[in-house]
Amino acid sequence: MTIKTAMSLWPRALGIAVLYYILEQIGQFFLIRPEGFSIVSPACGFLLAVLLLTERKSWPFTMVAVFISIIITNLHEGNSSALSIGYAFAESLEAFVEVMLLQRFVGKEITFNTVREVFGFVLVAVLVSNFLTTSLVAFIPTLAMGTSYWRTWLTWFIEEGVSLLLTTPLIIALVLEKKNIFKKANQWLFIEFLVLLGVIMAIIFLSFGLFPWQMNVTIRPSLAILPLIWITIRCGLVGATTATFLFAMFSVIFTKYGMGPFIEAEQDYGVALISQQLFLGTISFAMLILSASIMERRQASISLQKSVEKYRLLTENAKDMIYRYEFGPKLGYTYVSPAATKMTGFTPDEHYNDPYISLKLVHPEDRPRLKAASLADNKSGESTTLRFIRKDGELVWIELQNVYILDSTGKLIAIEGIARNITERKMVEAEIRHAMAEKVVMMQEIHHRVKNNMQIIDSLLGLQSTNITDPLARVILEESRNRVKSMSLIHEHLYQSSDLTSIDFQQYLNSITAAIARTYLRNDVVMSVEMQPLILDMKVAVPCGLIVNELTSNCLKYAFPEGRKGTIKIGIYKNEKGHYVLSVADNGIGFPPTVDFRNTTSLGLQLVNILTQQLRGTIELSKTEGTKITIVFA
Repeated sequence: MTIKTAMSLWPRALGIAVLYYILEQIGQFFLIRPEGFSIVSPACGFLLAVLLLTERKSWPFTMVAVFISIIITNLHEGNSSALSIGYAFAESLEAFVEVMLLQRFVGKEITFNTVREVFGFVLVAVLVSNFLTTSLVAFIPTLAMGTSYWRTWLTWFIEEGVSLLLTTPLIIALVLEKKNIFKKANQWLFIEFLVLLGVIMAIIFLSFGLFPWQMNVTIRPSLAILPLIWITIRCGLVGATTATFLFAMFSVIFTKYGMGPFIEAEQDYGVALISQQLFLGTISFAMLILSASIMERRQASISLQKSVEKYRLLTENAKDMIYRYEFGPKLGYTYVSPAATKMTGFTPDEHYNDPYISLKLVHPEDRPRLKAASLADNKSGESTTLRFIRKDGELVWIELQNVYILDSTGKLIAIEGIARNITERKMVEAEIRHAMAEKVVMMQEIHHRVKNNMQIIDSLLGLQSTNITDPLARVILEESRNRVKSMSLIHEHLYQSSDLTSIDFQQYLNSITAAIARTYLRNDVVMSVEMQPLILDMKVAVPCGLIVNELTSNCLKYAFPEGRKGTIKIGIYKNEKGHYVLSVADNGIGFPPTVDFRNTTSLGLQLVNILTQQLRGTIELSKTEGTKITIVFA
């Protein structure tokens, strides 16, 4: 802590010490001699309130100033220096223990606005902490003056407890309560407060026999409880604590001078004072509990009102229609938000007056769906889309999202839901579907034209081959025609399919092998496609088709010379790693050992290697029982 901070805290601590000194003098005024009872000591309640209302950094300055104030008070009363210091230590320790226990077990801020805080204050400060400190400090007068320990303990315990109940809540309420009864805006409430105080004072005067005309007619001071309750209900914590404090002060003043119902000739004077203290403590505790209960109910009501207002604004300003439809005891809507008017053309009142308006609004073809959406067993939470016919005849699309309210037996008693106008969304969806349909037709037309163009190229190559007498040239033209046919078949499958991005590869391979068989007319060689149905993307299917075309053509040309019979197996599958495995195998004479299939002058094998690289795959050659080429790609 800086010197500047310390200098700013000292003046406030000295002011608190002066107030403490004044309240100590009031406590000394109420001291009953020779019994030694102090009916009330507001200084202890004042110190606890100050510690609860200030920060911990200011406590040392406050405690030192109050410590000196207590010593001065006791020296003025004629006590010795040692006894004065002992009393100062005891009262300072008591306040410190109380505030530490309160902040530990009740809370950092004590406002007495909740029943929990009031009970916590009474239990921790008035009973537990007061018991501990009183048990310790009662030894001081016992050792110094030889008084009875138990009488001193009882006197101190009840006096301090009543003082805490009367003074601490009053000071905290006056400091923290912003809307109190003394504001100009509450002038009539202030007048009411003064009238009720007058009633309380009249009850005190009557109960203590202070009116000369009342003779032997007296009433019990407990009748003051009724106006005290009224003040508590009307004026809150400030009014309750102020009225209770004044009621207690006047009661103890008159009791000090031997007047009132608590002083009777046949009763011990000390017992009478203790009875009065217990009565005042009970009254104060009851008013605190009543005030806290009222404040809790008031705060709960305010919170509920705020919550209701918040959700009311939310529902009334929402563009969607929010509703509740009940099935009993009376059928119909119990709430419809204002958005209903814009959505359906009918006002909320028209919905309230006609329990069957929803059925009338729904398009006749969609009414079965509305009935299904209203069934209690429809708890999937899925929305229902219906067509509404507005009041002006316009057709709109509505999406319903319902929550089903069931009773304890599982019977449907109400539906709460939200209705949203999705007409614009439906129009956009229709436009998108129309555009997609046009795109599909256009893509099919493109594939169809590409297929036709490739068939024209195939026909031109066929016409050209009829004029060529060189056998090798004719073979080259036929191989080119097969390559064109394999690509043409892709586009033929695509324009006939609803999916324009992928094809049924098994069906495609069957078409390729059939076309190759017609080209080479090798009835002695059986070609088979061994695979499960497989859908491949067009980017993969085209190179795979060309690879199969090249490898199958090579098998027919070289693997079975001079009419040798055999088989060619073509297959593709996915392995355990998720990679595709494409293979073409024959049981012919085998691959020539002198030929490197990765580096060859053969156009077909060059094309196979290029296409494998395009697929980012690997190619392997097996010469066991003929020739088998395997290509693995992701």
